Order: sequence, then C-alpha cells, then structure tokens
Amino acid sequence: MELFHSHWGDNSAGQATVPPGLSNVVAVTAGDFHSLALLQNPATQAPPSVWWLGLTNQIVPSGQTIALIPSVTGPLPISYQWYLDGSALSGQTNRWLVVAQSSGSGSYQLVARNSYGWTTSQVAAVHFQPFIVQQPANQWLGFSSNVLFSASAIGEAPLSYQWYFNGSRLTDGGRISGS
Repeated sequence: MELFHSHWGDNSAGQATVPPGLSNVVAVTAGDFHSLALLQNPATQAPPSVWWLGLTNQIVPSGQTIALIPSVTGPLPISYQWYLDGSALSGQTNRWLVVAQSSGSGSYQLVARNSYGWTTSQVAAVHFQPFIVQQPANQWLGFSSNVLFSASAIGEAPLSYQWYFNGSRLTDGGRISGS
C-alpha cells in the first residue's frame, strides 16, 4: 500500500521509502532524517476515548451558536449520543453538536460507544448571556411629572434588572421605585 504521493526530506537515510506491508496507518509525521507512522492495532479491544481540545465552559452571547466538537478515538465503528443535563437529546447522534439559545443552557455530554464499551465525555457547560430585546424609550414630560421606563430581555431564568442614571446605579427611595 503506497501512502505517499510525494517525498519529503532528501531520502539519504531512506526516510521517503514506505516500508513493505505497512497498513492501519492513522497518522504520519516526518523530518529531514526520519519518517514515523502511527498505526492503529486492529486487535486492540478498548472503548472509545473522548476529550476536549479547548474550553469546556462557555458563555455565549445571545443569538449566537457554539459548536461542541470533542476529539474521539478508538476502534471503529463508533456511535454517538449527546445529552443535556443527563437527558438524551433526540436525534443528536453526530460527533459534534451545534448549540443555539433555543437548545438551552446547561451541561452537555457526549457518550461514544463501540463494540468494546462506552465512554462519557467531561461536562461542557454552555450558558447564554442575557440580551435586552426592548430598550427603554426616550420620554419628554413636563416639570414635576412622573415617568415610567420599561425594557424586556431574554436569557436564562431568573433574570434580574438594574436601572442606572448617568452611569450610577439607582436605588429605591424618595421619588424612585423599581430600580
């Protein structure tokens, strides 16, 4: 089986020559004076391994999505099932998962299974930042009149609100309520 269509190095040490009978190659690396091939042993009977390459706790701006893509290795074939807060997500059987705000915040995990067993990934916590969908409107009133401002937001319950005036936090008392 020929693995290489081009050679690397100067072949002075045979580093561009593929050994006869080489098979089950899963990765190749080379340098000026060496070539290495990582082989998968078809006799290895082990469940899959799952790990995360990046951050597992994510805060996502509202309206955005995030892709959860863990690394999975092991004897093939491997099947996948995603879970949110311990419950299986219907139809989510890919190695990756795209999470949108409509999917919900929470603890995501992947179970990878082959004929030798199964492995559950570490938790990937995903939370969406609240987002103000209706800003308060400017209002013009006469002197000594009361004004009522309102706003609405989406996000994880429970949401809380805090009003500010000229960068300073408002507190209830005197002529201010609902701050």
